[in-house]
Amino acid sequence: MFAQRTTSAASSLVYLLPNHADFVLRHVQASDIASLQENCFTDYDVSLVKDLVARVQHLNRRQRGIGMVIVQRSTQQIVGYGQVVRWGDKAEISDLMVAERLRGRGLGTELIRHLINSARRLNIKSLEIGVATSNGDAHRLYQRLGFVDAYSTFLRLGGEMEKVIFLQMPMTICASL
Repeated sequence: MFAQRTTSAASSLVYLLPNHADFVLRHVQASDIASLQENCFTDYDVSLVKDLVARVQHLNRRQRGIGMVIVQRSTQQIVGYGQVVRWGDKAEISDLMVAERLRGRGLGTELIRHLINSARRLNIKSLEIGVATSNGDAHRLYQRLGFVDAYSTFLRLGGEMEKVIFLQMPMTICASL
């Protein structure tokens, strides 16, 4: 699904998105923080974005998670982010964000598919993803990708308590994506 190539400058994997010629996926780097805050996490203080990146890089070094960014090649701007983190024998995809101006083009779907495939390497039994009940589009997308509703809880999102549905996917399904 994703073509891989190694960049000569950074010696890091870049994943080409076959249906999005101007965009690539790669691992998040500390140098991405300002662009992430400007384009994706616009309501977050830059210190929170810095903490998010530092935490996922720490987990990556321990082979417990990865953070991926979507880079728009023509502008070199970070326009999307997502991460997968292992918790025991499960993992969670979280902190998904695509720049508002680029939503609805399938970039988030490609990012989630990549994170699902990456989760297989974390030696887990199931993968989960949460969605606020107010975000019906994302809920339907996760279901189309093979996740099924598992449980719900109330979480404070943006200062307000909101019902969040957690969907799960057994790793046997992940192998077919």
